[in-house]
Amino acid sequence: MPYTIFSNFYKTKTALAKSLYPELLRLADDDYYRSPVYYTTYRLIADSVLSKEDLASEKKDLIQEAFSELKKLKADSSANHDKYSEDLENLVRILNYFEDDEIKELNKKIIAGNLYYHYSESLEYLAIHNQEPDQRLLMQCLEKPDYRFSVYHALDKGHKRDWYPSKYMKQQYFAESDLYNSLYEDGAPDEMKFITTLPVTYKNEKKLMYIFKAYYKDTEQNINVPYIAWAGPYSPGLKVIDVEGGELTGCDFKKWDDKIYKEHVSAQVREENNGDE
Repeated sequence: MPYTIFSNFYKTKTALAKSLYPELLRLADDDYYRSPVYYTTYRLIADSVLSKEDLASEKKDLIQEAFSELKKLKADSSANHDKYSEDLENLVRILNYFEDDEIKELNKKIIAGNLYYHYSESLEYLAIHNQEPDQRLLMQCLEKPDYRFSVYHALDKGHKRDWYPSKYMKQQYFAESDLYNSLYEDGAPDEMKFITTLPVTYKNEKKLMYIFKAYYKDTEQNINVPYIAWAGPYSPGLKVIDVEGGELTGCDFKKWDDKIYKEHVSAQVREENNGDE
């Protein structure tokens, strides 16, 4: 219900919304209204209905609230690196329109806290303000495929692509993330293993497919069963990294077979090519 009350402000981008600030932020003191107020404020400043000057008088309070949310999130022992706070996300989005030492410290603490879900906004801000994070923290984040795309795009937006760890600046790792993201909605695999690349012709262009074993748990037998999975197609050039994802990336849950896996992936490409004719 509270989101419905405020949604008209950012959907219509009405000037009335601007006239309600900064007083509207007082409603965030009420638990019932806090989340929609912060989200609405972020949407309005993102759409240039509000400017940071409209919120300048509330900046200190917003910083204090953000640090409070961060403390609560880090203290939550029920979650792992995927800890998430909607209020922290929107507070950081609002505050990152300001350049301020306390806000830089807030973003650094998010990175140092290994709060991977919140890395994107913080990395972009720190990159813009030339505050390089500890490379060891980025390496830890990129070990799993979940956040490689978001970390790359955040650093790219901040014009610090060179901060992306070179170990993971390879098509194989982005292909793994592409596949992981593609399968996530229907159930992320328990494990993925890169097998090989496969040269193909796709839409009359030479491309590469990346082939993986995607393992899913067979609960009855209590074993991980491998399936044929693939990502791509991507450019065959080793120095060309595709960070947007492949058009054919996926898995049709055919069990792995050493004799046919290459032909099976080739067939997926031929089928798509034939469909375009």
